[in-house]
Amino acid sequence: MTPLRSLAYSAARKLLSGLPLPIATPVELVRAADGTTSRPLAFKRIALAGKGAADADLLVRHLEEAGARVEGPGDSPADVVIGFLPERAGAEDLAGLYAMLHGRVDTLHDRGRVLLMVRSGAPIVTGGVNAFVRSLARELGGRGTTVNAVVSQELELASPIVAFLASERASYVSGQTWTLHAGAIPVQVPSPGPRLAVVTGAAQGIGESIVRVLAANGYRIALLDLESQTSAGRSLCDAIGGEPAGMAFHACDVRDTEQVARVLETARAASPMGMIDLLVNNAGITRDRTFRKMTPQEWAEVHAVDLAAVVGVTRSAQPLLAPSARVVNVASVSGLAGNFGQTNYACAKGAVVGYTAQVARELEPRGIAVTAVAPGLIETAMTHAIPALQREVAAQMTSLAQIGLPQDVAMVVELLGRREAWPLRGQAVRVDGGMFFGS
Repeated sequence: MTPLRSLAYSAARKLLSGLPLPIATPVELVRAADGTTSRPLAFKRIALAGKGAADADLLVRHLEEAGARVEGPGDSPADVVIGFLPERAGAEDLAGLYAMLHGRVDTLHDRGRVLLMVRSGAPIVTGGVNAFVRSLARELGGRGTTVNAVVSQELELASPIVAFLASERASYVSGQTWTLHAGAIPVQVPSPGPRLAVVTGAAQGIGESIVRVLAANGYRIALLDLESQTSAGRSLCDAIGGEPAGMAFHACDVRDTEQVARVLETARAASPMGMIDLLVNNAGITRDRTFRKMTPQEWAEVHAVDLAAVVGVTRSAQPLLAPSARVVNVASVSGLAGNFGQTNYACAKGAVVGYTAQVARELEPRGIAVTAVAPGLIETAMTHAIPALQREVAAQMTSLAQIGLPQDVAMVVELLGRREAWPLRGQAVRVDGGMFFGS
């Protein structure tokens, strides 16, 4: 963020503070570097609490391998608190959340993590947990602390997800319940060389950050964007290693199915197996206006790019997807909660969430996981056009009281591209700082 823009937001926050409203001053979040590390939890002190913590050996081992120091119940300061509910949890265990976590919250360091490990899928339990984590996220967000829950009967599946949420790669993910599907992760045949990712809308904004994070994690990448973005796309390619590193920019209008098919056929040559390991449908546009004033063209343009192109690109890519490939669709919280002046965008993005669930079922037999990521208000060229006061109001509607960065979305996309994302297939993961609205 530029100093001038930061000054504008500070002025907007000061103006809002004069109103009879609770205005929070955001804590600067600590974010991980683009590349992964074998010890993302190095120097983190993790405290376990709850009745189910006694048989959490598998999870503890995973956290320790990631560099964490895991401690049992106590009152010493911690960076992360993980509370366990028993496998057959019920209403009485929800009542026990107070005793489990109340004393622990005060010992948590700023920018900490509170995680609930839930091993019961009973609606009475998941419903209560979901509302609890969203509420606690709002209370602790002013300290830069995030609160999330993971629902899974299998600790082996949950361990990498818990480790991600405990790390600085998930600094803008809060107020969510991640429900993991049961079942073993399909055996993934190791690729003989670097994996190939295809990213649409790759030259700027969230797409650019996705490209940088994937490149830092060893992917070869085909960057697709409009011809008008050729200069930016090629500069980005050069910045991440260029042709010698397997990076290539392809001018492509994702609305043109024939052009998409040709580009994908060309792009797959960068893969040793001639297959696509990760497809990220990121291209999107907005044409904001109230429904009464919206033109037919504004409605059609958004649906063509934000929905029809997602379906078209995915359909064209399906024959080229490697066994155990991953597809990540970039949706939006507007598609989950709706938004004033965005009937076209919300409709299209909501349909993307539904399409994700639908195509996930279709591709599951091939070992391919399809997921979606739903960003909230993120620092991009589109959001820069929003007046500072309006942006600050929107920021105050998040638990963390701030707007996210493209990197926050990219980190989740990278997670969803991993083998460990299999239990999340068909779901949409929010990256919104714990927005006060939305499912």
